[in-house]
Amino acid sequence: MASCRPKRLYTKLKVRADELQVGGPISGPHDAARAAERLIGDRAYEVFLVTYQNSQNCIFAYEEFTEGSITGVSVMPSAIIRNALLAGAVSIITYHQHPSGALNPSPQDEALWERIRLQAKLMDITVLDNFIITPEGYYSESDRRVVTW
Repeated sequence: MASCRPKRLYTKLKVRADELQVGGPISGPHDAARAAERLIGDRAYEVFLVTYQNSQNCIFAYEEFTEGSITGVSVMPSAIIRNALLAGAVSIITYHQHPSGALNPSPQDEALWERIRLQAKLMDITVLDNFIITPEGYYSESDRRVVTW
């Protein structure tokens, strides 16, 4: 006979958003990128980071969603949205870095961002922005431009 025991939900959600050193609501791409740069900007491998925002646009939690290799990272958009729902997020921002230092998105980056946006929309979660972060600067999808620090 099959067991019907409930499973424990597991996420790597970090509620110590103060580690991001954001002093208040995210007021624009530069604030958001600076917060993430402290966590992932100089890693030797790709990391995908998601921040969870409340209705006042304040980051209340974040998650280093997955670690990748030097050349890529594997992310499931449905898992990102599931965790946003579990956390009670109104909006999310996604970030990943390119260890090569390249600041422009690849076609794979853009396809992933689109899948995340579509799934978030179905669940009434807003994707505020998608970033590529490097020690030299960032790319903001919402601004469609590269900014150097």
